[in-house]
Amino acid sequence: MKKILYIIIGCIIPFLLMADVAPSDMYPVDNCIRITNLDDYQEIALLGFIVGPTYDSPHFFEIKNDDCLEKGYKFNDFGLFWTQKKYIDSIGINNIVINSQIGPDLYGDAYFRQVTKDLHVIFITSA
Repeated sequence: MKKILYIIIGCIIPFLLMADVAPSDMYPVDNCIRITNLDDYQEIALLGFIVGPTYDSPHFFEIKNDDCLEKGYKFNDFGLFWTQKKYIDSIGINNIVINSQIGPDLYGDAYFRQVTKDLHVIFITSA
């Protein structure tokens, strides 16, 4: 009986110890999403909002023309919003009220739709 058990364990362990090793001639791909025509729309401000396990204090930030959009850690969520540029200039991006009462049971679009109750800041999409 012990021999059969050892044979079964011996057959299973190699499958648990598999790993990928990148060949020496391989290199990581740099993925970068850029919005390149924001200068054509001077009256619109695109805002980003990142939330996740590596962000202690989520906040809005303005997305500039031709900047690389990154969400950082793979389990972070990125929300994209828009508003009028004159609205951001008048109140300041740090003064947009963020809803801190959002439950952890919401993910993706459902979460970002409740990030702010400010009617001037409009949700576009999440990633």
